[in-house]
Amino acid sequence: MKFIKLAILVGVLAMPLSAQNLIGWISTGAGPQLSTIDPTDGSVSFIGGGPVVGTTVGLQGITAIDTAANRFFFIGIPSMSTASIYTANLATGALSDGPHTLSQTNLMGIRYDQTDDVLYGMFIVAAGNRQAGTIDPTTGAVTLLGSPLGSIATNFGGVAIDEANSLLFFRGLVGTWNLYRVSQGAGTQTNVALNPDPGNFLGWAYDAGETTLFALYNPGSNRQLGTVNVSTGAVTDIGSAIAVASSPAITAFDADGNRYFFIATPTVGNLSIFTVNTGTGAATSQELPVGTNVITMEYDPGSLPVELTSYEVY
Repeated sequence: MKFIKLAILVGVLAMPLSAQNLIGWISTGAGPQLSTIDPTDGSVSFIGGGPVVGTTVGLQGITAIDTAANRFFFIGIPSMSTASIYTANLATGALSDGPHTLSQTNLMGIRYDQTDDVLYGMFIVAAGNRQAGTIDPTTGAVTLLGSPLGSIATNFGGVAIDEANSLLFFRGLVGTWNLYRVSQGAGTQTNVALNPDPGNFLGWAYDAGETTLFALYNPGSNRQLGTVNVSTGAVTDIGSAIAVASSPAITAFDADGNRYFFIATPTVGNLSIFTVNTGTGAATSQELPVGTNVITMEYDPGSLPVELTSYEVY
């Protein structure tokens, strides 16, 4: 009898798994707490048994997530002292590391690069200069990249990241409002005038799959989703403007689902979560529970990491 040896490769899901969730950083009377927000009905479900930190920590609304390791980073000021980096566990809602005092304390925004496994930030350094840097969340050490970029006026909107091309984006004013593209390696920048400049940016996010920079901006009393051409600075509206009474700069982006989220108070009704289709600009909204105070949001796309396991069959 002849035996045939077969080698079989089987993909095995590596644990733990991370679910797809819109993560809310919610202020409660006892302190900030992680939650999930269901954009289809507005429901809020807290993660864990209580606040991540207490009310003595002042928050700056600057956050980022590492989806592979279930880490939620946030900047806080313990007992009104010095800006520090904290890390919470997305699965348990508990503080897992920090606070660690930052060696550079004036931030514009932070973004986590899953490819490089590095937390990046844009900082305001001496004389109002802007400069990119990396943050070690286990120590608070900041390593500035390259040289200061100059004194550039900025507003809300934070920082977006293009991991594939190792770029950070922000909107700044030197004569005109420009799109700034900062190298994550050398810290150098190039810029191009926004054309037209659509008004204050409330948030933006880069879609690597579509190689597109999406932005939410304020062209007046309404809100508008659009794209920004990273080479030319051309701004293109997607669909029609979205009528709201007011909205803070609290946004999140689901690249796989083509959804852009933001928090706003509609012209009629209470504070709501808005979902915008990034293809058409069509928007829907759901009211949040009365009294919900959202500090920031991040979208966790979930991960199903695969490990290859081989079996021999005779």
